[in-house]
Amino acid sequence: MTVQSAHGLRWPAALVALLAIPFDADWIDFEAARRGVLLLLLGLVLLARPSSFRERALGDPWLFALSAWLCVAAAANAAGIIAFDAIARCGTWFGLWLLWRAGARADQRALGAVATTTLLVATLVGIGQRVGVPFWIGGPDEPVSLFGNRNVAAEFVAIAGAVVASRRADRPTWSFVALLLAGMYATANGSRSGLVALPLGVMATALMDRVGVSWWARLRGTLAPVAIGLALGLALPSGPINADLGATLPGARTRTETLEVRKEIAKGALQMVTDSPWLGHGPGQFQVAYPRYRTQREIELSSLHRTEMRRVGTAHDDWLETAVEGGIPALLLLVAFFVSRLRQLDAGSAPLVALAAIMLVRAPVLNAPAVALALLASSRVLLSSKADGAQSVRTAIALRVSGIVMALVGGAILFGATCVARFAASAQRAPDVTWLERAIAFSPFDPTAWQLLASERAQAAKSHADALAALEAADRAVALRPDEPSYRLLRADLLRMCGRTKEARADISAVAKLDPGETQTQIQLAGLYATEGDFDAALIALATDPPPALRAGLAAQIDALSAAANAASNDLAASRMRAEASFVRTLDAMREATPRGDLLAKARLDETKLLFEAARMESDIRPLALLAVLSLRTGQTGISETAGDLAAKRASTLLPWQWLLLREVIEPLRSVDSWRPVLPKD
Repeated sequence: MTVQSAHGLRWPAALVALLAIPFDADWIDFEAARRGVLLLLLGLVLLARPSSFRERALGDPWLFALSAWLCVAAAANAAGIIAFDAIARCGTWFGLWLLWRAGARADQRALGAVATTTLLVATLVGIGQRVGVPFWIGGPDEPVSLFGNRNVAAEFVAIAGAVVASRRADRPTWSFVALLLAGMYATANGSRSGLVALPLGVMATALMDRVGVSWWARLRGTLAPVAIGLALGLALPSGPINADLGATLPGARTRTETLEVRKEIAKGALQMVTDSPWLGHGPGQFQVAYPRYRTQREIELSSLHRTEMRRVGTAHDDWLETAVEGGIPALLLLVAFFVSRLRQLDAGSAPLVALAAIMLVRAPVLNAPAVALALLASSRVLLSSKADGAQSVRTAIALRVSGIVMALVGGAILFGATCVARFAASAQRAPDVTWLERAIAFSPFDPTAWQLLASERAQAAKSHADALAALEAADRAVALRPDEPSYRLLRADLLRMCGRTKEARADISAVAKLDPGETQTQIQLAGLYATEGDFDAALIALATDPPPALRAGLAAQIDALSAAANAASNDLAASRMRAEASFVRTLDAMREATPRGDLLAKARLDETKLLFEAARMESDIRPLALLAVLSLRTGQTGISETAGDLAAKRASTLLPWQWLLLREVIEPLRSVDSWRPVLPKD
């Protein structure tokens, strides 16, 4: 087995342990926080021991060229990018180059020991969560181990498994146990990328190993414990899983049609590459620019069919995201780096194989513990390296300056994420916004902190000044994510509270262009009209061709308009909204074309008639139309004909929004002679 000498740098092993094990259970974004840890630690090492990075590693120039090209892409896109995101992403890629260099001199035995230990800890915690053992984070239906996310945990386990398998001769017993637990955890976790990448990485160590035994013997020695673990994982008790989950694998509650989601994200990402093929959109800008490219199908799936607003932070394909952010040249440089290392096949390159595979379906480059371990364990000294020579003073100074920048950026990210986590913890009792203010003081480039601060200030607002303070925070969030619909809608609501309705309408219009199917645009536009006292316009905005998620709760939304009219002492409008809400509930009951549904609809229709009369809507033909449909269902065609005659005499027509709601229910009335001239021709 090809393993480098045990003599070398020890700090890389400590860095992996510090990246993987310590965590704050309330971090909202574990990956961002750990990238902050990585940048901070590398910055401190650069300041203390810049000589750690003087060794030239195989493939070194390509990775350095990639980080340099991304800096060029940032400069070329400077006018339209979020600067801190670009700096942080460039810093991350520069950090990966540093890790690659450090790996060439790392104590590989120490690194293997840490990989085994962290793999044991991560899998034991995750398996414990799966069977119901309480930990700070995760649970039976979502065993996230130490990583805050099932897929992120699976990525680390797959790469750590490849590292342990490639060094199994150093500690065979512990390696066997660790690989067996890795297999069990992969099954318990349920992440499909992990279930593929773990066996792939382990098989790669066997096929590329150069020890003097047959490849079949090597394959049995590495893959057998993983296979046994995968089988044992299927037998794990499910723990106290909620009854609605049944016997499904963990994560089923939050899992959507992930393959289709990835396909839709890839469509948008490919369009981004097409729009800027040479310099990309700038490093760190995928999550900034992607909202302009999202498809309606992807939003439907990602938001669990519009039950919540969700953002997409990565392309779920690091190869594609690299092309998005740095153009095709960046992608070619990344490919060249992998090819240059994998041309020299040995067991040590197996973690890089696992990393490359996961990069096709996930974003492990942003998973600091996983990518750091893969690079440190796979790096090899370039034979022509001149590392033994003294490092120049100029180079050492440049590295130390880089270290200061990386430490400051990483420290800001980590401190900000931890302060937001402390706010999240306080929110379970009484939200303490001072934590958000501290986060912003040290990391003013975190849009999540600004958005949370704006939301908290809005909820606590008791005066115009309070609303303005909330609006200021929302403005900062929108400045950092100008095309994020949820941020713009938050600002629109605050603009409404501040009386700036024209600006609020502009934000709502912008969201409607970004995401035509977003239900909140109609809800907020209705609220805007209600604030102005125009309840007719509010009703039309709310009820005109509502998307399914809004249609399901339309009656409740109209109830809210009734409450707003009451608060404004507009009794007639309040009465009208109560009648309209009752009408929608009658329609909802009629959609169930059963005897039971018809009985309920008849009762609701009687109530609706009374409310229409109270609201001075006696000439409205909609109650007659619903009565006619119910009569047709029960075979009383004479009543249907009579209702049509009465409707014709009222000389009232259905408004477009009314017809859109009624159409699916009253279409059968076209078979009734008296109704044909009354109904729209569609």
